[in-house]
Amino acid sequence: MKIFQDNKNDGRNTVIFGAEQVIIVRDESVRNEMPSHVKGHALVLTVFECKGLEFKDVLLYNFFSSSPIREHWSVIYKYMQEKNLGSSFPHFPKFNHAKHSGLCHELKQLYVAVTRAKERLWICESHGSHAEPMANYWKKLNLVRIRQFDNSLAQEIIFPSSKEEWKSQGFKFLEVSNYETAAVCFGRAGDTYWEKYARATGLKTTAAHMRGLSSEAVKMLTEAAEIFQSLDNNKEAAKCFYDAGNYERAGDIYLQHFQSSELEKACHCYTLAGFHARAAEIYAENYLYRECLHACNTGKLFNLGLQYVQSWKQLALEEGSIDLITFEQEFLKSCAHASYKKKDKKKMMKYVKKFSSLDSMRTFLWNQGCYEEGIDIEIEMGDIQEGLRIARKVGLFLREADLLEKAQNYEDASRLYIWYVFGKCCWASGGKNWLERDLLLKEELLSRAEASALNASADFHKQIHTEVLLLSTQSTGLSELEKQLEVSQKSGNLKWEVICTRKILEILLQTQTSPFKWESDSREMISGGQVSVEKLIYFWSSWKEKILTTLEHLKSLPAHDNHWDFCLHYFGVRKHPNTGYFMLYPDAEWVSKYPKKNNQRLGTEHLVTSIRHYWCSELLSVGCNMLEYLNIFQKFSADSMPMICKSRIVDHIFECTLFLMESDYLRQWGQVSTARMYYATKWYAAAVFTTEWYNLILHDQVKNRSSIITRKLRAKLDHYLPNM
Repeated sequence: MKIFQDNKNDGRNTVIFGAEQVIIVRDESVRNEMPSHVKGHALVLTVFECKGLEFKDVLLYNFFSSSPIREHWSVIYKYMQEKNLGSSFPHFPKFNHAKHSGLCHELKQLYVAVTRAKERLWICESHGSHAEPMANYWKKLNLVRIRQFDNSLAQEIIFPSSKEEWKSQGFKFLEVSNYETAAVCFGRAGDTYWEKYARATGLKTTAAHMRGLSSEAVKMLTEAAEIFQSLDNNKEAAKCFYDAGNYERAGDIYLQHFQSSELEKACHCYTLAGFHARAAEIYAENYLYRECLHACNTGKLFNLGLQYVQSWKQLALEEGSIDLITFEQEFLKSCAHASYKKKDKKKMMKYVKKFSSLDSMRTFLWNQGCYEEGIDIEIEMGDIQEGLRIARKVGLFLREADLLEKAQNYEDASRLYIWYVFGKCCWASGGKNWLERDLLLKEELLSRAEASALNASADFHKQIHTEVLLLSTQSTGLSELEKQLEVSQKSGNLKWEVICTRKILEILLQTQTSPFKWESDSREMISGGQVSVEKLIYFWSSWKEKILTTLEHLKSLPAHDNHWDFCLHYFGVRKHPNTGYFMLYPDAEWVSKYPKKNNQRLGTEHLVTSIRHYWCSELLSVGCNMLEYLNIFQKFSADSMPMICKSRIVDHIFECTLFLMESDYLRQWGQVSTARMYYATKWYAAAVFTTEWYNLILHDQVKNRSSIITRKLRAKLDHYLPNM
């Protein structure tokens, strides 16, 4: 006869437990192995679940049969032998704590299980052999009786309970959060409401303990919510729908069943569900202005929000009790910020212009870096000077020039246009020519520069006209450059003198040596568009002296003189209104090694250092090119040159070499310049210290000068090149 026989076979032999009786099993796995009909006739708890609870009768089921250390229970026999509780047990081991540590845990579990019974305890095992050690031990102590299950035992176990007793037990299990067992108790009591409540609460709790919102958890929460809703427990139903992510149904419940008390929760649910307009409508109907506009902002329903504001303003006019300024301004700022993030500046300005004060407009636009739009606001307000201040501060050069024109400051506007075009010619795209798409801009800017100059004065226009002509012409020929140089010299324009001289040098140094001539008349040598050694030397000397003079002026922090202004114009630099300088092209090679503030501004010290470095590099580069060119010239033209010309060539090589070796400005740049000086002296040595040139030096025509030159340079070479 089976204690858990299915009543389909013989209902008479089925034991139905009461509310104060419980079946205790080791764990969940053992409970799951039990026949389903058993759970309908008895309370089945695990050892863990029954902690702290007491029952009149306890049936401990298959505790020893399901033990993970079945073979270790035999050490009980050895313990019985030591306590003289039986005959000899020679085949059983003695307890070893390290080896039998699991037995300690099993005994604790056993203690919990057996102490749950207040009156009767039954221990039922499907395989009696596993329980024999403990059964024999208890039997020796006269603590237990061993019986086979029969009808008489079944009748002893039966202890029916009333519905009230089952319901009372159900509430006890609710208190300890054992919802599944509570549901069984309420079911036996016939209380449908509490049975469903316990079941729904159990589903909700189980889902909450799952990691993340899995599909299984959503299913449990949805089922729990529907059960709660059927019980008219709408608050718990709404919570479950909310936790399941079904925000719309949660919002509907809050709105339909709780109205004003849970209004904000309903709107929050609609917002999470994406129904922002619905949330805004509910807020508006209940005069929650800030919350309504927040819902509109969250849902990007800016026009709807503005419609609400207008309707509220009308209401305020009628009733005179609504202060909407704060709400409206907060919403407008949110709208403007959202449009800015979407890069829709046109719509952004639509909202900005509705701000309540000019200061709030300025602050918003400045914080977003919308400087152009900030200037537009100032112009609309008629404050050109404030627009100019912004343009100067952030380096909007062309906008500043335009505002200077509007302010009738024509000279500064014209100069700024010229400065901008010149800087772009020199430093944009690595100093290359203007791209085709920019040529129209160049022409427009030069035209505006000349128009502004005309509005200033005739003398000023004459000066600017010269600059415009020089900038408009892409001169590549020697004759054209010489004409531009003459114009620059007459107008006293140092910037263009340096540029024209440098371009002429570049052309001469790129010309093959065969067209070069040696002229006896210095005036003919320099003028007329011809190519000659003396012309090369003349322009090298002229350009070098201008650069050296500029470097001399840069020894200390810059003063406001002609050479400093020349540097600022030449490098596309402007003084910042507060500190430092603006770079028109901050990535230009001459200044790329130094960090810039806001990617445009450079400190005074770094600026001066960069300019010095650039000019010294230019001197070094052009000087070395001069030496190389003169060396090639004397090598291939020696047979055709008069002796006096050969002497002059040696003289020029000497002077150029000496400059590169002894210039204080070049020495400070370290290893790079030292290496170039080394090669420069090598070129001179190759040109001068050969048998052929040594014999020429002894010639009467050149002896006096060249021998002195040679001795001086030889001493220098011995210092720089001791092993040559």
